[in-house]
Amino acid sequence: MVLYGRLGVHWFNFEQKRKLKFIRIPKLNTEHPFSFSYFITVEVKDDDAAAADSLTLQTLVRRPSFPELKLLMERCRIKPAEISDHSFNCFYQSFRGCMPTFLSELPEEADDDDGVRFYEVQAKDIDNNDWLRLYTEFALFQVCEAGSHSFLPQQMKIKKILVETREPHTDPSLKLDSMNAIFHISFRANSCDYTSVVRRSTDGISGHMFLEVENFSRQVPS
Repeated sequence: MVLYGRLGVHWFNFEQKRKLKFIRIPKLNTEHPFSFSYFITVEVKDDDAAAADSLTLQTLVRRPSFPELKLLMERCRIKPAEISDHSFNCFYQSFRGCMPTFLSELPEEADDDDGVRFYEVQAKDIDNNDWLRLYTEFALFQVCEAGSHSFLPQQMKIKKILVETREPHTDPSLKLDSMNAIFHISFRANSCDYTSVVRRSTDGISGHMFLEVENFSRQVPS
């Protein structure tokens, strides 16, 4: 649940241009009889605020199917802000359907459009956007669910991230700010190399986000 709570903090920060820091989860409720809906209360600290008091963030994350890792966020707010309940509308048209195949490089026959669509994340981008590591931790989480072992995220190392989006940006690095984007991630954990695709899509309603994670390969050193 910590990952789900951190996802709520990330998306609130992303949409509202805030710098809230995750502290802990003091309360968690599930929707019975089905436990794929998680109402999470997160204690956060505002790095931009002079006050030492913490804030309360509330988020609703659904995972409607297993073992697929598809997360539907339908609520993300600072208490006691009022929100309107909206069910998720159709997702961004371009990202419907099956997950794309993992890409380690630009397509071999890349044209000008491909050059505009892709951006290779730099080390400074990862330092400045800790949610890139969070997305990679979700990929690692799926690895742990699929296997009989587990290992701490601290043992994870991001090797490369390629961002793909159709949203226009004059500065390639601003593709990280796209509301709808695909992240081709390669990382190393527990002496193995993994490749994963993370797709983020929205429906235009504040607090809504759909995150899909799919791992494609695992390479064990010889």
